[in-house]
Amino acid sequence: MNNIICIAGPTASGKTALAATLAKELNGEVVSCDSMQVYKRMDIGTAKPTLEEMQGIPHHMIDVAEPWEDFSVSRYCDMAAPIVDNILSRGKTAVIAGGTGLYMDSLIRGNAFAPFLVENYENVYIVDYRYIKNVDRRSLTQMVDKYKIDDVLFVNNVSAVRNDKHAGGDSFGLVALCSIGPILTVLLLGLLYKPDGSSYTPVTVPDAQDTVEMFRSYTHALPEYFKEILVSLAPIAGFFLIFQLLTRRLNRRQVMSMIVGFLYTYLGLALFLTGVNVGFMPVGNFLGQSIASLECSWVLIPIAMVIGYFIVAAEPAVHILNRQVEEITAGSIPASAMNLALSIGVSVSLALAMIRVLTGISIMWFLLPGYALSLILSFVVPKIFTSIAFDSGGVASGPMTATFLLPFAMGACDALGGNVVTDAFGVVAMVAMTPLVTIQLLGVSYKRRIKHTAPVAVAEVEEIIELA
Repeated sequence: MNNIICIAGPTASGKTALAATLAKELNGEVVSCDSMQVYKRMDIGTAKPTLEEMQGIPHHMIDVAEPWEDFSVSRYCDMAAPIVDNILSRGKTAVIAGGTGLYMDSLIRGNAFAPFLVENYENVYIVDYRYIKNVDRRSLTQMVDKYKIDDVLFVNNVSAVRNDKHAGGDSFGLVALCSIGPILTVLLLGLLYKPDGSSYTPVTVPDAQDTVEMFRSYTHALPEYFKEILVSLAPIAGFFLIFQLLTRRLNRRQVMSMIVGFLYTYLGLALFLTGVNVGFMPVGNFLGQSIASLECSWVLIPIAMVIGYFIVAAEPAVHILNRQVEEITAGSIPASAMNLALSIGVSVSLALAMIRVLTGISIMWFLLPGYALSLILSFVVPKIFTSIAFDSGGVASGPMTATFLLPFAMGACDALGGNVVTDAFGVVAMVAMTPLVTIQLLGVSYKRRIKHTAPVAVAEVEEIIELA
């Protein structure tokens, strides 16, 4: 039976130490119930537990708000209830400890709090004056200007303004949908252009005599990529400018923050493309050729699997997606589980890609069963896992895959005497496919765990032990 242990009492009565000790003995986790410990950077005056006092036990609801943010019992319950449910669903004991009685009583008894209603605006709600829950066709701009609200938060995308049960799942899937267009257009190009043959010119590692000559090769390429990135970012900057001129939605500080962000993005992308094209891609090609030239060319498979497993950590988009998934699901799908599933998926995809390079098997023998399996899984896993899985395929096949793994496969294929166009290309597609399966298998595991350990609603816990 799952228990919730509530530890209440006056200040300096030993609640923190008792909570950590009980959680350690009873295989539990601690949920702080202190109205001050929720604020970041306020450690001394709020007597937050130190790492030693935590005794290695996970502590929740600490450092979850900025000092200038409004924080209420309603917001506390909205954040803490899913955490307690998640702890109980994993068969652990939830130890709720703190001196804010109103928070504890409201959480345990499942008190409901009505959101703040802006006069008589139908279906427009602001929780804690900041979080938009429902927006109808009325002018949000006028409401924001009238009530001087300067920090309206839209999470992830437009679906966050909804308040229905599918909003979380619909926050994901945009990356997957954006992949459909390029696939169709390239296939259409294949109908229009039918080359009789194909040739491949391998890239070479720059033959620089010293670091000065190597530096010159980078500085020579920089202007070209600065121009290329400027052309790419110009439409986004133009859209932002038109949006701001028409709506005046963002204040001066937010506009300056956006401008600085654009500058960082512009500089970062230009430097990244220069490094990739001058040095990174040739190195990947060279490594592929060198390994494939060994007598035991089959070692390509395990080496590629190891590279694929660890290269996921270098994809910036993967970190962003994992953080968004963890936030949207209130920690039910942790970033560590997402990372593991993606790493395994990319590792398997690289193994299959190297098998293609070694044998010349058509990519269709891998893609069709893979996508068929992913579509079958989509009918049995929670819907949010399907959306996340298709997005994961897109972010896993990001810049590191295109700039290192593809040249690696091309170099290996060239060294083995295969057809680079038919045998090496497609590695990005393989990397995009396998996460669809692994993330949905994670969903199957999650569903089975929830089925065998049914989550207990906070308001329906059979036994509450109060220690005063």
